[in-house]
This record gives sequence, C-alpha cells and structure tokens, in this order.
Amino acid sequence: MVASLELVFTAGQPVRALHRDVSRSGPVAGRTVDPARPATPRARSIAQWFPRGGDALAGVAVSVLLVALVIWNPELTGALVQEDSVVEWLQVVMAAVAFGFVVAASLRKFKAADVLFCALLFLMAGSEINLDQRIFGIPVLDARFFHHRTVPLALKVFSGSVVVTGALTLIVYSLAHWRALWTELWWGVSARWLHLLVVGSVFIGIAEIFEHQLNHALPLPRYFLEESFELIGTLYLALGMLRRLRATPLNMGTP
Repeated sequence: MVASLELVFTAGQPVRALHRDVSRSGPVAGRTVDPARPATPRARSIAQWFPRGGDALAGVAVSVLLVALVIWNPELTGALVQEDSVVEWLQVVMAAVAFGFVVAASLRKFKAADVLFCALLFLMAGSEINLDQRIFGIPVLDARFFHHRTVPLALKVFSGSVVVTGALTLIVYSLAHWRALWTELWWGVSARWLHLLVVGSVFIGIAEIFEHQLNHALPLPRYFLEESFELIGTLYLALGMLRRLRATPLNMGTP
C-alpha cells in the first residue's frame, strides 16, 4: 500500500495524518513520506551552506555600502581601512559581539565547543589590534620576532614556550572532547548556524592568505579589499554565534 495523506477531523478541525508505507521491505520500509515536502537531497545539502534571507542581506548590505563609499570618496575610504582605523575596529567589535554570544550560550548550558570558540575569537580580535605589540611594545606573535637580533634569547624562548603551550593545550582539549565537538558539529548543521561560521571563515581566510594580492590587485585604496573581506567575515561569525545562541535551549544537555 503506497504512502498517502488523508484528512482526519478531530473536534471539527482538520489535522494531517501521515500513513507509513508498510508494503515495501528493506531499509526504507515503514518510512514516513510527506508528499508536501519533495526530497532533493543533493541540492538541499549544497544550498544549506549558503546564507539566505536576512543573513545573506547583511553581507550584501555591507558590501554595497563599502563599494558605494569607495566610489563616492576614495580618499576617505582609504583612511577608514588603514591599520588601526575604523573598519579594523569594527572587526574587533564584531568579534567581541560574537564572543558575547558564545558566553551567553554557555551560561544556558556549558559545552566543550564554547572554550574553543572563545579562544579563537579572542585570538582573532587580538591579532587585529596587535594586542601583543600594545602590551609588550613588540609583535611577539610574529615569526620576525624570533629573528630579531635585539630581542634577548630568554624572551624568545619564553614567548615560544607560551605560543607552543597554548596551541598544544587547544589541541589536547579538542582531542579529549572530540565526541562532544563532533556532536556540536552536526547540531550546527541541523540548527543552521555552522554554515554562517564557515562562510565567515572563508572570507577571513581569503583575506589572510591572499593579503598581498588583494592589496595590489585593483586600483583601490590600499587594504580596502583585505579589510572589507575581514569585516564581512567577522559579521558572519557574529551572525552564526547569534543563531547558535537562539538555537540553544535552557538546560540543554551537553553534546
């Protein structure tokens, strides 16, 4: 007997009831079929990784605003995208907002992924404002630091130890909680917040990997494309963390 949809009237109101296909055998026997939702597995699995609706409009709006600004006043735009200027601090604000969303979600129910998200967002914001240079007067988290002849060897060893210890701590923590992180990953797919983090990471990754090419590819103010990509990337990270917070119910069990 093929799957069918009938209307069952209960208390005078129509209610949809789904019948199971019990005539078929094998792994699909007894599967619930809803004709109102046709299956398109491949198309849906690909499409779900792209922002839609308000999420997509947020990135488009920022892009249009930046393009309009550089057309209207290239000199002003060039000043805004310089190091330690407005656009760079907007990225820090977006990272701080995303950090706040992670903390808010952890207050509902702490999960292993919260530690990694907070650490990565802190490192990202710190690298944008050169936090190490502001504190120590020299860029410690830079390969050139270890080749600088004026830096004492003891300071190089100490800085290298801190960097290596921090990286190993995150790796060991991830390995120790790999089951919880794996569950978090699939929950992010089903709750539709992970794809926003992926999109944001792609924008930031492009800016980091192709920094030189972006800054010299087109006759635009220097750092315009790099800082624009990073701003859009941090915006999507904040949106992803916001959606994650909204999807986290109170007293949710740890994945």
